[in-house]
Amino acid sequence: MNKFNAKRVAVIGGGTSGIAAAKLASKKGFETFLFEQKKGVIDSYLREELYNRGIKLIEGEHKKGDFSKIDLVILSPGVPVHKIKKVLDPHIPIISEIEFAYTYLKKEKIIGVTGTNGKTTTVGIISWVLNKLEIDHFVGGNYGIPLSDYVLDGSKKKIILLELSSFQLQNIKDFRCNIAVFLNFSENHLDFHKDMDEYLTCKLHIFKNQTSDDVAIININLKPFLNGTIFNSQVKYFSKADFRLKNLIGKHNLENIAAAYLVCKELGISKNQFIEAASDFRPFEHRLEYVGEINGVKFYNDSKSTTLKSIEAAVNSFEDPVLLIAGGILKGGDPKKTGMCIKDKISYACVFGQSGDIFYEKWNKYFPVEKVKDINQAVSLLFANSKKGDIILFSPGCSSFDMFENYKERGNCFKNIVKSLIKSVKYN
Repeated sequence: MNKFNAKRVAVIGGGTSGIAAAKLASKKGFETFLFEQKKGVIDSYLREELYNRGIKLIEGEHKKGDFSKIDLVILSPGVPVHKIKKVLDPHIPIISEIEFAYTYLKKEKIIGVTGTNGKTTTVGIISWVLNKLEIDHFVGGNYGIPLSDYVLDGSKKKIILLELSSFQLQNIKDFRCNIAVFLNFSENHLDFHKDMDEYLTCKLHIFKNQTSDDVAIININLKPFLNGTIFNSQVKYFSKADFRLKNLIGKHNLENIAAAYLVCKELGISKNQFIEAASDFRPFEHRLEYVGEINGVKFYNDSKSTTLKSIEAAVNSFEDPVLLIAGGILKGGDPKKTGMCIKDKISYACVFGQSGDIFYEKWNKYFPVEKVKDINQAVSLLFANSKKGDIILFSPGCSSFDMFENYKERGNCFKNIVKSLIKSVKYN
């Protein structure tokens, strides 16, 4: 019998992490069932691969009887645990994909980065520096490649660098980070977590299995949220870096740089080495990404912005007047407070999607706001009302699922609209 004392495993969710976990479970000898609520998500090629691996695919609404002989549930990120518990017997243990994959790691040093905003940028900076210094490592988790895929691949790296969401941390048991980073915390995922306390608890799980040999790297602004938290590791605080990276705009990124530097310092990298290696780091697509310029008006794509705090950070990254496009499915927070925070920077805003009415109601007393049907209409209207030196910023501050498959599709939509506009202006 294995560590989990289980024979039959149910993996919930047929996304990237769920597929990787199911493949790993099957490889490790478990009788494996993959549950996916949405029919048609699994294409014919993947169905055939699952069948060849002996993985049984069960599609449609989860029913209690489906889990009667299951010994262990592996939950994909983004699947609310409280919904699954309704159809499970109380004795069936639930773990995350991260926890399951962790079981099969050897002696790799694990670096985990969590926070409401800035995770991907911070992990990206660290990975960029490690690559420049030719330090072999795996980078994944919420960043892109599931940890289960690393185990499946049979790779042997000295360092594993993981971006960790609250979803991934919620159902860990033994998972341990040698270096754990907590960047920031604000309202988010209240469409998933029952309240802010649960969301914060999930974030703090990143520290729960650390020992005196490990390091916790924490934003000094988070001290008020740490009351009662017991740390067995060495706690080190950061604020803002005293240096910038030329391609990374925004005051909020000074905190991300500071966190990344502290991680690298723990790995024996000097400040000079870090600055030199990170000097040409480029932000990732859909994160304050420069798209183009027309007649002195610059366009930026920040589609990865899914929280109100990320709108505030994006707007406050610019000194010039900002014309803002925001909207989607609001995940929590107070739009009025955000409106007050950005009112001195915004000259005009267009809002769309499910949150359009909410943003309009909360913001129109602070700056001109127009409710539009889509991004195309927003770009046209804002450009028509722009002047040389203005910034047209797409920073939705919401999830994308009311109109798009994900933030990438949403960001590409904005970029294509802007590129078409650039062409039309150029040839007219």
